[in-house]
Amino acid sequence: ARVLFYYLMPVAVFWVARQSKLTERGVLWAFGALALFGIYLAVTAVAEVREAYWLVFPRYIASPDHVDFFGRGREVRRIYSRLDAPHPQSISVVGDRRIGKSSLLNYIYQRSNRKRHMQNYENSIFVYMDFQSSAEIDVPGFIDFLFSSFRLETDTGSKIDNAARTLDQLKDVVQAIHGEGKRILVLMDEFERITRNAKFDEAFFSFMRALANSYRVAYVTSSGADLQSL
Repeated sequence: ARVLFYYLMPVAVFWVARQSKLTERGVLWAFGALALFGIYLAVTAVAEVREAYWLVFPRYIASPDHVDFFGRGREVRRIYSRLDAPHPQSISVVGDRRIGKSSLLNYIYQRSNRKRHMQNYENSIFVYMDFQSSAEIDVPGFIDFLFSSFRLETDTGSKIDNAARTLDQLKDVVQAIHGEGKRILVLMDEFERITRNAKFDEAFFSFMRALANSYRVAYVTSSGADLQSL
């Protein structure tokens, strides 16, 4: 797909343009073709954003079996490449409601997709947190959810079971996982809800930033506004 669209098609268009005679009728045909192509791209873009995939043509554009053409393929590859880096990088997905942010995070979280896109997938611990359905969560509950997710994807169960739900104990668990050569990737949907939760103070967010700076920890957040404004 990349060879076809990035190399062969531009070369073909250039060759046709070079071989064509420049006449007024030819120019009008070219403008008409470009206008129709623009309309096609606009309709396809709107259909992808609205998830009206029956309007998307060719069908492989919206098929998960052809990730190079999937509706959000560029975002998917960009996110996975950053999470797969030697030191994973955090990512913020920003946009209005109902444009597919949650679907994108769910796609990133799926095990089959991790295996398809990541070299380090076997040493990656993924956590998916949806704060839309966890409005009453507090810091101990947040840590408990992390520990439950860690237990599902790593063999440090006994250490996690005996750990208190405190930030200091969370640091100890993360350090142990880091020592095993693993990375922790936390996907947080509707992240602005936790930033408005009085139970999470500035010390908590500073602690989470410190984890990402010191260990192989990264966050993928989705929100309706840029994190700097939250």
